[in-house]
Amino acid sequence: MIKGIRGQLQEHYSLQKSDNNANR
Repeated sequence: MIKGIRGQLQEHYSLQKSDNNANR
């Protein structure tokens, strides 16, 4: 369960990183 949540968080962070790069 925790592993799945951690995986989702990592995916979310990756998406946010991409968004930040696109916004720059």
